[in-house]
Amino acid sequence: MMDAPTITDILNELLNLELNSLPIRMIESGAFISARLRTDFVHVTSMAKSARTHAGALADLIQSLGDSPQPTPPSLDSAGYHFQELAHVRALLISQQAQTVQKYQTAAQRVSKSPRAAALLGAILEDHRHTLAAWSAQKNARG
Repeated sequence: MMDAPTITDILNELLNLELNSLPIRMIESGAFISARLRTDFVHVTSMAKSARTHAGALADLIQSLGDSPQPTPPSLDSAGYHFQELAHVRALLISQQAQTVQKYQTAAQRVSKSPRAAALLGAILEDHRHTLAAWSAQKNARG
């Protein structure tokens, strides 16, 4: 029988979720930005900045709990998306954001006995919910 994951295992899983998010992959791949794509790219840049902020907060909490952050190598799933207009990857971004919300909801329940972890995950979850709502509304407005 496998041992139940520790709080730091759960936090490391979320750390990797943030570090391997599509917006971060798009930014790190050096997306081509034309004048026409600049507005869309600002939104992706904002999402990547949030993901980095979340990752930093998770890493700080992991260290404060006496463990070490364990980032994994980036996934290559997002290769090629950085040359497309945001309209072509919007559905993927929304889907990934919805999955992230679900993972944070589950993780928040699993760490509920740690007030610091629960508080941090709750705050990050709300940020992801807000982003998901904004992207979904934008998608619905554009059709």
